[in-house]
Amino acid sequence: MPQVNPAIMVWARETAGLSQEEAAKKLGLRDSPRSSAVEKLAFIERGQKEPSRPQLLKMAGQYRRPLLTFYLSKPPQKSNRGVDFRTLPQSEYSPEEALLDALIREIRARQSMVRVIMEDEDEAVPLPFVGSHRIEDGRAAVLESLQAVLGLTTSDYRTQPNAPLAFALLRKSAEEAGIFVLLKGDLGNHVTALDTTIFRGFSIADEVAPFILINDRDARSAWPFTLMHETVHLLLGNTGVSGGSAENEVERFCNDVAGEFLLPTRDSERLNLNDSDEIDAITAKSSEQDGGSSYYRTRRHRLGSRIIGLVKRMMAADALSTSKAAQILGVKPRQVQPLLDTGSSR
Repeated sequence: MPQVNPAIMVWARETAGLSQEEAAKKLGLRDSPRSSAVEKLAFIERGQKEPSRPQLLKMAGQYRRPLLTFYLSKPPQKSNRGVDFRTLPQSEYSPEEALLDALIREIRARQSMVRVIMEDEDEAVPLPFVGSHRIEDGRAAVLESLQAVLGLTTSDYRTQPNAPLAFALLRKSAEEAGIFVLLKGDLGNHVTALDTTIFRGFSIADEVAPFILINDRDARSAWPFTLMHETVHLLLGNTGVSGGSAENEVERFCNDVAGEFLLPTRDSERLNLNDSDEIDAITAKSSEQDGGSSYYRTRRHRLGSRIIGLVKRMMAADALSTSKAAQILGVKPRQVQPLLDTGSSR
């Protein structure tokens, strides 16, 4: 059984912004005749006492870290985010930023594996639209390219009766163009959920396997805009993370092009962006349990048809092992086949 790393425990507490006194209280540690609550925590953080399983689970919750974090050999480093297009206050590296880095590392690792398998199986066809434009080309030129890449016009999008169906159309078109579009806003549980104030989207402008990550913690009505915004980043050749503000030139440009594609005039009545009556099993947290078919439908929806299709095709050709497929899909090996066998993603 691996041992908990005391240095990680100190790092996790400090990046959560907690003093030893505050953490001891949140963890429910109590004074005793032999030692105070703070001393008990100090013993654990110095490696003089091994934490119990319940204590570790409490730490994972209070420090907002996955349980496995405490077994790492050293604190995780900042990820290679590409360009950070967000406008954030100058402050210390926060727990949320650490979680974002972990998420980006995961997505980058999965994207790298996808590219390698595509290269190995002669499916690595360069996509000419990635990095095909600069801001200096102007909004009209980039908008025209965006429509060409997707094979869609604004009218096609606006004829959809609601935001979920509109997003499904945009996503299908992006995936058919060669873009992998994933929905993910946490590291596997609600404790690690990232608010949209931390990030809304992330793009990897790879000419063979471009990735777009959308924070599915955002309102579903916002997903189409984020997808178009990040696709514009791909056209500009930008790998980076986006937030809610648009205070720099690149973000304003991407917002302008995305907005022009989605709503070129102020006449927006045709598309109902209020999707409150559209929430169903796909987004129901109660369905996310190992086993049930609803769990796999949810997973498929978040992964998208392009990455699922690639994995299924490669496994059928014996070009991809179950363990590698599990890493690409972000599931356990035993879940790979049930996931692939579940009905088509939405």
